[in-house]
Amino acid sequence: MVFLADWEKEHLFVYGIFGVQHKEGQTENTTAIVESLHSLLTSSAGQVDLLTNESHGLATETELHTTTFVAYWLDATVYQAWASSGEVQHFWNTLYDDAGVWREVMTIPTSRYMFAANQNFRWGLTCLIDKLRASNDEGYWGVYRHRIGSKDDTFTSPYITAAKAKRTTDDIKKASGLRVLDIPAEGPKSSSKVRLGRVRLKNIPDNICFVREGQRQPNIAKEELGLWLEKVAPHARSWIEHLDLHREKNGVLSFSTHVGQESKLTDSEAAETDQL
Repeated sequence: MVFLADWEKEHLFVYGIFGVQHKEGQTENTTAIVESLHSLLTSSAGQVDLLTNESHGLATETELHTTTFVAYWLDATVYQAWASSGEVQHFWNTLYDDAGVWREVMTIPTSRYMFAANQNFRWGLTCLIDKLRASNDEGYWGVYRHRIGSKDDTFTSPYITAAKAKRTTDDIKKASGLRVLDIPAEGPKSSSKVRLGRVRLKNIPDNICFVREGQRQPNIAKEELGLWLEKVAPHARSWIEHLDLHREKNGVLSFSTHVGQESKLTDSEAAETDQL
């Protein structure tokens, strides 16, 4: 059994990811930026989660980190009013060229959103609704699609991975209008060069599925933790590594692993984690 979001009405909500890049440890400037951003977010968003120890999966000798906030607004108009406010505009406009602050903001109807948990525990966006509902929609390939309420949209992507394109005839690709999306197998490599100024990404591929997945063990008993590490953790780790290290086969454009700030476990293998 799983527990799904129980919507009483339709919403157009905002899902925002805000990050501050830094090397291990924070300078006074970085700390001030993190605190200012956190204050601004909590003044408006209905729910703000803090994630730490995130390195973008980059192979680098001087590993970079990002303090990341995941913020949720149940009403997109509230986010828009906040984003256009003088205080928020001042924050963005006064950042120095190498501040390392980034944001990804998605505006999504509830018909394109899916939540599932194996406990009756609200998390993320569902902290802003009254309750979850029990369901048996679990344990099969394609379950994401079946849980999403938009029945009039097939969610068919116009893209095909390079790996799958090799197994698809040219006639099929031409007839369906598929375009090959060439994704690096293991993600980007790091560089010690700092890119100054502001970068805005355009031409984002259509029909992207954004997933936030996590494991929580806030009050787990020692015996249960032992079973988790022995029986479950290897499988969880293997499929996460498969997604991350074979992006060209799976159509994964971006992948990062985080540790939740509120994790109480000192064993790194058992820490509460998030994958974005």
